[in-house]
This record gives sequence, C-alpha cells and structure tokens, in this order.
Amino acid sequence: MADIGEKSQPPGDPPDERMSWAQRVTGLSAGGRMVPESVLNDEFVAERVHLEFPNGEDGEPVITIGTKVLDAMNGLWNSV
Repeated sequence: MADIGEKSQPPGDPPDERMSWAQRVTGLSAGGRMVPESVLNDEFVAERVHLEFPNGEDGEPVITIGTKVLDAMNGLWNSV
C-alpha cells in the first residue's frame, strides 16, 4: 500500500464554519435580514393593533392586528 501522506487543512479559517439551521434561516450567512424595528415603528403598530377583554380582565383577550402590520411583517420574510 502506498502512503498518501497526512491530510491537513490549509492555514486560516476553516472553510466550512459550523452554523445552525436557525442561523442559516435568519440570514446570518447571507448578510442578515431586515430588523423589524426599522420597518415597523411603535407608532405605526400602536395605531393598527388593538387589545380587548370582552369578558372582563379575567377573560381571554382578543388581539386584532391590522392588515398593514401583517403585510409589513410578511414582507420581512419575503426580503430574505
């Protein structure tokens, strides 16, 4: 049998850094994703999200999210 020699990695950073699935999905390997706060400021959301307690404070809350807020949130994922 012929001895092929030792295999070693080239100097510098490893070519394939270990990255979790969550890091890949959030875009860390592709430059990142948009930050929600830069697209949806507090005033925009506060005007379009409503919280109600129809059965009193001890009852279940009803949260209504406006269509424009949902469209903006979905747009964050479309830009990835």
